[in-house]
Amino acid sequence: MIAARRSDVTGVVDREKRLHRKLDDARVSAEAGRWSEAIEMLQVLAGANPTRADITQQLKEVTQNFERSIHEHNFTKDDVPVVTIGADALALLSLNPAEGFLLSRVDGLPTIGAILKITPMTQLDGLRAFKRLLTAKVIDFPHRRASQDVSPSQVPRR
Repeated sequence: MIAARRSDVTGVVDREKRLHRKLDDARVSAEAGRWSEAIEMLQVLAGANPTRADITQQLKEVTQNFERSIHEHNFTKDDVPVVTIGADALALLSLNPAEGFLLSRVDGLPTIGAILKITPMTQLDGLRAFKRLLTAKVIDFPHRRASQDVSPSQVPRR
């Protein structure tokens, strides 16, 4: 018969407390709009705890909220990105491979959705990369911006 030592039980309890603290940290990050931070924390936790449905569910919810936030505040899959900087400035950028791939497809014709379909990365990673490029002012969506700039009072009446 193998007896459980007190340190064995304490280790399990401490591990569970740390896990809940990390889940709370991820939730706080998501509530503050720090989506990438929250998603990365949850991805690590999900990888280390693949049988924990609560972690998988929280990751799914945060991911959906991130996508909803992107589509409400930044761009939709129907928007067409354009590069906003010149070739000289592009050469000076430190792009990761995902950003480089996406940027190589931006020429003012395909939509975000069309580009995401041909990329080898997940939709989530693609959206995150497009968001980083937009935040760095490497790309923009002039047609979206133009439609947002027109207020209802400026629309001609028939």
